[in-house]
Order: sequence, then C-alpha cells, then structure tokens
Amino acid sequence: MQHVTEKQRYIELSGAANVRDIGGYRTQNGQETAWHRVLRADSLHQLTAEDKQTLRELDVRHIIDLRFEQELAQAPNVFADGSEIKYDSVSLVTGNMGISIEHLPKSLAEMYIGMIDESQEAIRRVIQIIASVDGGAVLYHCTAGKDRTGVISALLLALVGVPKDIIAADYALTAARLESIMPALRAHRPAALTVEQYEVLIGIEPQAMFDTLNHLDSKYDGTEAYLRTIGVTENEIEALKRRMTA
Repeated sequence: MQHVTEKQRYIELSGAANVRDIGGYRTQNGQETAWHRVLRADSLHQLTAEDKQTLRELDVRHIIDLRFEQELAQAPNVFADGSEIKYDSVSLVTGNMGISIEHLPKSLAEMYIGMIDESQEAIRRVIQIIASVDGGAVLYHCTAGKDRTGVISALLLALVGVPKDIIAADYALTAARLESIMPALRAHRPAALTVEQYEVLIGIEPQAMFDTLNHLDSKYDGTEAYLRTIGVTENEIEALKRRMTA
C-alpha cells in the first residue's frame, strides 16, 4: 500500500499479533500521516518484558484500552496500573460488544455504524485523550485490533483526508494476523450468537469500512463534522490533525 512494506507497518512483539503504525498514508491534500505518533493494536495482556521495553523505546506515552469490563477482567492489560505508561480504559461498547438477544448485528457494517451512532460519549473521550497527549506516541487497542480499534483508526485517518480505499485497506491488514488470534476469539463467543453469526462478526469485510465512512458522510456531513457533533472542540480537532500529520 503506497509502497509501504508490511515490515514497516507492523511492530513485531512476542505477546501481541496485530500492533501496527498508521503513519505513511498519503492524504488527499498531499500530506502524509506521521510515523510513530499513532499505533493501533490487539490485546496487550500477554506482552513480555521485552515487548514492554519495545513500546517504551517507541516513546509510547499513553495507552487507551477500548475493551469492556469482562474483557479487562479476563485479560488484564500489562500497563493497567499506569506506572510505566499512562493508561486509560474507555469501553467503546457495552458488554459483549453491544450484542444482546434483543439486538444482534446482522453485519460488521451494522456493528460499526452502531458504534458511530450509539457510542458517541466513549468515542469523544478516546478522541479527546489522543488530542491531549503531548509528544511521543499514542496506542489504542481492543481484543483483536479490528473492530473498535478499526473505527477509531478510520475516524483519525478520515479526519486528515486519507482516501476511503486506503482506510479500508488499513483495516483489512488485520486479516494477515487473525490466524493466531482466532482461537481466543472463538473461545469467548457471546452466548447470544450462533457459531455462524459469530464467524461473520470476527471476519474481515473491507466493504463494512466503506459503509461506515459513507454513513459518516451521509448522516453527519463527514468525519470532522461528526467529531464536532459529539463534542470534540476545534482546538482538539486541530491537535489531532497535528498529531496525525506533523
């Protein structure tokens, strides 16, 4: 993608499979997203001492955990005490990925659009934390580094004008890393979902990201307008843009 190799994009750690940098993407106005400023990841609960040192050497200054309470209890983040790197937990959805007997997402697009429309307070908090960090890198993550992490990544990349096809391709990179994560994901299938339903939701569907970005355009008049709608200030938006492209 845009002549950036997988080796450049991924940060290889022993205890996490899907940690990567969202730098190096060309924007529509000719800028490029900055390297080593924003990292996306899967769960960090199995990081080794060497992995933790790698993140410190990358100058990660703040970690945002997007998982919900049950996930935090089952697989505590190794940075949760905040003694090494500042840590915040902001659940992007309610328990079990927002899935209940009364409401079963029929597709990944429905789930992502549901986050955009229904998790605005949490999204605002995540965005405000990212905007507030001075220097260094910010890392946010969920369990697989695909859905909740993908929505936050899409918002950040779209804000600075990365084209939709590139955002969808960045999201799809998780497919190369899901094999090692799949057993753990399948072991925690919500009881409300059949195996067939769950397989859809733990898959990768680039069209779902296109649908989510199109929803931001059609309902909110774009990502920047969406962020204003949910309460992100102009100063915070400008801070985000500086972090993403400086």
